[in-house]
Amino acid sequence: MKKEDFLRDIAIFMAFLVISIPLISSQAVALSITKVTVAGSDGVENVMKSDNDYFTATVGISEEVDPDQIYISYTKNEAFDECTGSTCTYASSQTDRAGQEMEYTIQLLNNSVVVDEVEGTILIDENEPTIEDYDVEKDGEDIVISYEIEDTACDDCTTCSGIDYLLLYQDDEVIDEINIASVCSLDDEIETSVTDLNLEDGEHELCLQAVDNVGYESDIECSLINVDVTGPHFETDSVVLIDKGTRNVVEYIGNDAILVNVYVNITDDILDENTVRADLSALNSLISETYENVSVDSCEEEDGVYTCVWESYYVEEVSGSLSLKFWAYDDEGNYGSYTSTYTLTKDGDAPTVYDVYTKAEFNDVYFKSGKNSLYADLDPTGSAFENGEVYLTFGTAGMDEDEADDCWDNGSYWTCEWNFSLSSSASSRTGSITIDATDDAGNEMESYDVDIVIDSEEPEITSISTSLSCPTAYDSLEVVVNATDDISDELYVYFYGSDIRTDDDPIVEKCVEYDVGQFTCVIYVDDLVTYSTDENVDIEVMDLAGNVADDDIDIDVCELEEAGEPDFVKLHYDDPEDIDLLTLSYIDLPVYVDMEFSVATGAHIVSKSATCEDAGNVYFIDDLMVITLEKQSLSNTTTELNLDCTMYLTMEYGDSVYANPEIEEFEVDIGVYGTPLGSIEGSIQDKINYEISMIAGSQANIDKLVKWNRILGIMCKIAELLAKLDAILAGTRVITTAIAV
Repeated sequence: MKKEDFLRDIAIFMAFLVISIPLISSQAVALSITKVTVAGSDGVENVMKSDNDYFTATVGISEEVDPDQIYISYTKNEAFDECTGSTCTYASSQTDRAGQEMEYTIQLLNNSVVVDEVEGTILIDENEPTIEDYDVEKDGEDIVISYEIEDTACDDCTTCSGIDYLLLYQDDEVIDEINIASVCSLDDEIETSVTDLNLEDGEHELCLQAVDNVGYESDIECSLINVDVTGPHFETDSVVLIDKGTRNVVEYIGNDAILVNVYVNITDDILDENTVRADLSALNSLISETYENVSVDSCEEEDGVYTCVWESYYVEEVSGSLSLKFWAYDDEGNYGSYTSTYTLTKDGDAPTVYDVYTKAEFNDVYFKSGKNSLYADLDPTGSAFENGEVYLTFGTAGMDEDEADDCWDNGSYWTCEWNFSLSSSASSRTGSITIDATDDAGNEMESYDVDIVIDSEEPEITSISTSLSCPTAYDSLEVVVNATDDISDELYVYFYGSDIRTDDDPIVEKCVEYDVGQFTCVIYVDDLVTYSTDENVDIEVMDLAGNVADDDIDIDVCELEEAGEPDFVKLHYDDPEDIDLLTLSYIDLPVYVDMEFSVATGAHIVSKSATCEDAGNVYFIDDLMVITLEKQSLSNTTTELNLDCTMYLTMEYGDSVYANPEIEEFEVDIGVYGTPLGSIEGSIQDKINYEISMIAGSQANIDKLVKWNRILGIMCKIAELLAKLDAILAGTRVITTAIAV
């Protein structure tokens, strides 16, 4: 080829290049990938969770393209899902993944020619963060929380999703969230304080948890701290003085100094026992300076309560309200103090005994065989017997200054009790016991001796009788119990009968001794039930030693018949013996009328009473009616007294008693003889003898029908009559004296 042709061809080629280069350059610059963002469902770039996650790819293009112009290649090769303007997006399925670090390539095509591409890696994160080290230290008010945290995506991965934030818990409640700059490893600490966390006294749990950028949470790590910002607490009213010798609480002080231990209770978790001190100078006015600032001797802890004691301090020449001061620190340096007012009552007088009695409250002290109880009432004269230093000496019971079983405060005095037994072989005899006592102030009393009687024999019930055969709730039933006892000076009767009475408590009455060892006990029952019943009633007779004799009596209670007028009785009687006018002018004269009652079948007279006009008292001795003629002077012409009388009979029929009495009206005619005062005849002695014989003639019936206490009453009337009649015989000058008798 010629040289000119070659140069020409070169020039043509160069011209083509010059013309084509701008076109090619403009096409290359106009179509390119400007930005790529690949992220899992949590929005973290180039990281997705291992469990059911997907990723999205968002690509920015230099100009608008179709989705089929941009492809992503990882486990598959797919075109992007859509393009909007110059931005194209793609979303993977949840199952499209491979390995822990999945590589991908994004290519941009133009006319099937790759004009741009971007390569990258998606991290598949399957691990939560781990707290490798966690510690909480408290120093007084300050709290430091230190920690080391690691975050990895997988066991062989060198990268991670990054720690996003930390959660700080206080007692199961989140109190702070701390943001972290997406690092894979963190070694740091949190500085705070008791005040910042507003912690109260006691144990508290501070916990930490880490959360990575894909939401994986670490285990929660916790540590306990004990918060104590309160000083030692001295329990109110816990200060007590204990007598070092007797171990009794000291509340009273006598004339002598006493040696005590001082106790106080302190509540604290970590008490510093070396700092516990007290000012006890108020205990001793003579050496108060040496007690001003004294260390505790010992403290014993149980369940957070320290019992601290100062040993061997003399209480001397003081009384009243004493101010005792205490103070201490705990191991946290917290301070606590307490001032207690302790009251010591001055009592320099010895106690006295003013009553001794048995369980039945008998002041005559009798003991029986078997179990016995003795009581003593004592006056501590300004103090007390809380310490129970009251003693009984009783040789027969084997007691030598035996301490009382119990003592209690009755207000103005104290009562102490001893319980003991006497052998069944102990014979009845007299003796003595001795009581000694020391009050709580340490004052000793002189020995107190008491005469006693040992009575090993029971009383004996000889008879029981009642005043009514079938009483009602409206009656007062008289029960007479006769008993004997050879030793006891007093007997008491107990009437029970809860089945026939409205009260469950027994009726108690003292018996009357009418002869040596012979007793009559009278009980009035005023609380009978309103319905009909028939029961055996227990009766006990107890002597001063507590020996008991028991018996029972059948009592039939009738129901009161409110309506109806009874008419069951026909009355028969004879007029009484004539009376002497002279005798009547000197005395109240009893007249005896024998009554005979014819009672219808099924009926019964429960009680009877009567009145007579122009007469005094009228009463009955069984069927014998006694009319008292009051002392009077009648005319010489009087030959007969006519008394209009009315009898009232309470009637029983069947199980009922009539409320309304049966009324019988009758007349008693009494013949008279002799002369009144001022006409004394020589035959007066015969008349007196006749009157006496008349009374004596009735005595046989009285003996059969009347109780002995009734008999005694009639005999007294006879004695009175005879005394006055004898005075008449002695002459008129002694009549005034005789009447006065």
